Amino acid sequence: MSAALKINWLSYLDPRVYGGGGERVTRELLEEAGRRGHQVRISSVRWGKLSRLLGGRTRVHRNPDRWILTDLWNCPEEGRHFPESLLEAAVRSRRLVTFDNAWTTICSRAFFPCGGDPVVCPDRCARDRAWQHYSAAALTVFVSPLQRKCVESVLGQRLPQALEIPPTVDKQFFHRLGYERDIPYLFVGTISDYKGAIEVEKEYGYRGLHWAGRNVTGRPLEGTHLGFLDDLALRDVYNRAETVVHLPRWVEPMGRNVIEALLCGCRVVLNEKVGAAGWGRTEKEIRALPGGASVFWDKVEGLSQ
Repeated sequence: MSAALKINWLSYLDPRVYGGGGERVTRELLEEAGRRGHQVRISSVRWGKLSRLLGGRTRVHRNPDRWILTDLWNCPEEGRHFPESLLEAAVRSRRLVTFDNAWTTICSRAFFPCGGDPVVCPDRCARDRAWQHYSAAALTVFVSPLQRKCVESVLGQRLPQALEIPPTVDKQFFHRLGYERDIPYLFVGTISDYKGAIEVEKEYGYRGLHWAGRNVTGRPLEGTHLGFLDDLALRDVYNRAETVVHLPRWVEPMGRNVIEALLCGCRVVLNEKVGAAGWGRTEKEIRALPGGASVFWDKVEGLSQ
């Protein structure tokens, strides 16, 4: 067991409050930090409903062993940011770890429209901002090989200090339950056009498609809408599904739903824009992977030795 580390962790959304896919990964890393005895102080721009009124919350160690920066420029439409002085302190420390669940460091837009090809960038490429952090980092962490490939493509160079961590999804919780597979096709996640709702509905809407998630398209969709489901209900639905379909319009760094589905014995239909596919397309491949949280902390702890 490594000595306990004092860590300043900056995340735009407080992962203890918000529950998006990225925040869930960050929360799982924080839970592992707690099990290892590390002392983590979290600073966030959005830490709850009152943050819009009171502003961001900064809680830092005076002399940390590590700074970990996660999804700093999330929710770009809000126009709120961490103080530059705080980010400069992290960069100057030379004790920096960068970790993104999305594209917000490399891209100023919400959905990474260039897909890793800067030639087709519509505007506002953030590669200079990203390089300031990546070049100062002792470690740059990605959630899939595809995410790393796309970021390095935009930068135009490899990041030798990079680490790709396997999924952090709980393999003991998500498993086969032996149910009858009475749902032919299932979509899981926010139901939106950028997540591929149009393509999924066109191909599978009349073929027994079920939707699990919030519908933000503003229109009714063909198929059965199950609404938003918690993990317990979602595990049951995965175990009733034959095939989970995920066809996002924009490149996704990961795709947590794909990993959960495979662990529950589903087949998956994916396109080339799903980062999770880089970890495997079968239950056996996913179960053979080491835990992402352990891989992350083993590496971070090794940096401090």
